[in-house]
Amino acid sequence: MSLPLTHKHKPSSSVCIPQPAVQKLKEYILAYAKQKKKAALIYGPPGSCKTSSVHVIAAELNYELIEVNASEFRDSDSLLQKVGMAISQGSLFGMQKLILVDEVDAVSGTKDRGAIPTLLGLLPKSRYPIVLTANDPWDHKFSQLRSKCSLIEFPQLAHASILPLLKEICVKENISYTEANLSMLARRSGGDLRAALIDLQTAAGVLAEAQLPEMSFREQTEAMTMILTKIFKTTDSVLSRDALQHMSEDHDELIGWLDENISKEYTKPKDLASAYDVVSRADVFRGRIRRRQHWRFLATMSDLLSAGVSHAKEQRYASSPSYTQPMRGLKIWQLNQKHASRKSIAAKLAEKTHASLRKTHQHT
Repeated sequence: MSLPLTHKHKPSSSVCIPQPAVQKLKEYILAYAKQKKKAALIYGPPGSCKTSSVHVIAAELNYELIEVNASEFRDSDSLLQKVGMAISQGSLFGMQKLILVDEVDAVSGTKDRGAIPTLLGLLPKSRYPIVLTANDPWDHKFSQLRSKCSLIEFPQLAHASILPLLKEICVKENISYTEANLSMLARRSGGDLRAALIDLQTAAGVLAEAQLPEMSFREQTEAMTMILTKIFKTTDSVLSRDALQHMSEDHDELIGWLDENISKEYTKPKDLASAYDVVSRADVFRGRIRRRQHWRFLATMSDLLSAGVSHAKEQRYASSPSYTQPMRGLKIWQLNQKHASRKSIAAKLAEKTHASLRKTHQHT
């Protein structure tokens, strides 16, 4: 499996979930000329197929999709440059257009920067349907935006919806599994289809084992993949620091996630070296906290892991790699399972050959 499963098995029209929300969005787009509210704001938890559904609808209707991530603009000028041109210019291919502004949660909402007021001013001028995505549209900074948009909820996916899709992918990828393990994988994703696919790829080699390694259920307050996106896809210190405010995982786990994924995001050697240098300095402060209990260093450590990593790059990367959980814990578990198996075989051989367990273990 060279490609991430999140890219290789993107939801299609036949499996895109949930169907009622997708149909409602499709009807809004088709009747856009008659709509009083000139944008649709689709919202729901991470992994509920919001962005994928827009891609599916654009393909079905043969629309040219113009996609912009909200983390790409921090002020009114950049917003006008990226979105303003898209809503006024015709398609290069003579097609109808669909404009997607993804993850509007990333907009800071500060009045002096004017991003949200500018977006509000652009909506009535658009000749083409605009779709905005958000995890939490009820934030106070979106109060005016909500009143100008048609709200469509994408609910959290049920275990019963995720499990059949995982089974289908296992068959296509020749992944062996037990029903209990695959069901557990679907449940601990917390309704996040993207996370379920990441976990499936991570644990593909052990899904047929008697028991999966212990892994905690995902917290729904802030998915780690969303935190990494906010850190990697911005050079704004305020935004990257804010990404850690609602983090349910500890800083040790964040270091593991950064270590696993920095090389996927930062492809330029200079950026890569700078990012790992920042993480290593954060690890130095982590050691001081542990040894000396100097918890005042926690703020410095947080700044290095957020704003430090964000500013390690010269400019934002346009690619969108799939972030995966750290493999270290899983590899340790697999190694322990291998040693346990060897020890069990050695014990049986030692009993039959009347040799010592230590020597038998050395030769197995």
